[in-house]
Amino acid sequence: MEGMVVATKWLTISLALALAASVLAQPPAAPDITGTWVYNPARSKLPKDIPVPSHTITITRVGKTYSIVIKNESSESTHLYTVDGHEHTQGSGTGGPRSPKASMKAAWKGRVLVTSLAYPSDSMPHVQRWSLSSGGSTLTREADDPEQILVFVYDRE
Repeated sequence: MEGMVVATKWLTISLALALAASVLAQPPAAPDITGTWVYNPARSKLPKDIPVPSHTITITRVGKTYSIVIKNESSESTHLYTVDGHEHTQGSGTGGPRSPKASMKAAWKGRVLVTSLAYPSDSMPHVQRWSLSSGGSTLTREADDPEQILVFVYDRE
């Protein structure tokens, strides 16, 4: 009987350790970057020779797909990213400024959404890193440029 009690204790301890390990091994929850964001030029870090018009970004999510709409007074562009780490093709490639074929890729790296966009004519993809402040009121978008990293900061609307 005593052997059965010891075996039961060891089994309970083993199950508790296995459960704790599986909880600790879970990736951190992705931050909720959805919403409408307003460009904040005062907090952004861009070279003075790069004019950036006032704009908003609206991010929505359905399942693993994020829609990122960038809109200013004269134009609007929409990019769809399926956040699964795999490459996806967007656009028809049949001509016109709104339908070029593009290769899109996105994945969470910890609490940072890393997106990649490449058109057939690009020599390298456009990589961006999207991160949310701890309070959830600021969205930062770092964009790789051939010579530097451009930092765009947005305030939640």
